[in-house]
Amino acid sequence: GQTNLRQHRIRVRRLRALGNLASTQVVCFDKTGTLTLNRMTVRAISAGSRRLNIGDVSSESRSETGALATDPDLSWLISLSTLCNEAFIDHEGEASLEGSSTESALIDLAERLGTDTTAFRGDHPILEISHRTDTHHYMVTVHRWDERRELTVIKGSPLEVLEMCGYVHKQGQVHPLGNEERSLIEAENFNMAGAGLRVLGAAYRWGGEGRRERRFIEGGKMIWVGLVGLADPIRKGVRNMIQS
Repeated sequence: GQTNLRQHRIRVRRLRALGNLASTQVVCFDKTGTLTLNRMTVRAISAGSRRLNIGDVSSESRSETGALATDPDLSWLISLSTLCNEAFIDHEGEASLEGSSTESALIDLAERLGTDTTAFRGDHPILEISHRTDTHHYMVTVHRWDERRELTVIKGSPLEVLEMCGYVHKQGQVHPLGNEERSLIEAENFNMAGAGLRVLGAAYRWGGEGRRERRFIEGGKMIWVGLVGLADPIRKGVRNMIQS
């Protein structure tokens, strides 16, 4: 007991707590940064008819990188995840990502694929933003795309985003979203979540420049694009620590 704790450099402030250790069956941890590296990374991406599992940054293969960069559905999903995003690269001193770990992971993936995210987002700035709340678990951004069009993007809870969609982006084209396709998307979301991933869904819609109506939630007019699954890597040695 106490000798083992001392060997692991663990100090107990209240000695009376040691008496409860023998009967302890469940120990709770703050997972992020304790059991994990606090470095969220994209591990899977699904769009169109394709799902791609992504390895660790150090082991990512050229085939994975090429597929993400060239597949029209996968690359469009990454573009939307970059735009509907508030993380940014701080270029002062040594460049670093600033923002939530989830949104930073999406920016990091786009950068690794060769996208200058700062320039891309500068070309399509955010005109409006609606953050996720306790009642709607998604984020909405409206962007100026060009002189004629605005782009509305939604990113968040896959099932909530899917509920707003009546179309699907597939093979670079837009098609009506049928019940069978909707069921396949729900199953893919279930599979990703079951694998321990945090899953985000993304959708979009084009609108005329200068319009300000809440066009993104009315009448199921959004266009479904795909799913992104993220994970925070487990620290080395955690398994042995828990078993001991």
